[in-house]
Amino acid sequence: MKAYNRRLKIRTVVERWNEQYKDMYKENKDKLKILKKLESLNLSKCKAKDIDNIIGNPSWTHFMCMSCKDYKSRGVLFTDDYICLDCIMDSLDLFKHDALSQSSEVKKE
Repeated sequence: MKAYNRRLKIRTVVERWNEQYKDMYKENKDKLKILKKLESLNLSKCKAKDIDNIIGNPSWTHFMCMSCKDYKSRGVLFTDDYICLDCIMDSLDLFKHDALSQSSEVKKE
């Protein structure tokens, strides 16, 4: 399990982009142009929208929650699936509700 947030995705975008497309730069000059634009950013201070505008989508600065299927800015990586904070909090509420209902069932007995 590992916590993720938007700044971590921003700080690692150049290395992740390069890893994804390093073998395609000769055939696809657009990917190389995007890399150069990403490398020109101050990744400690730039905004996610700066990267999103360069790449054309938010998938490199956000993650897709495997529960609600929405792009989110923070959450937890469980094995290979990201779960957003909202869904984690919802699941905690389910556990609390379940614990309360079990507690009241025990009192009835």
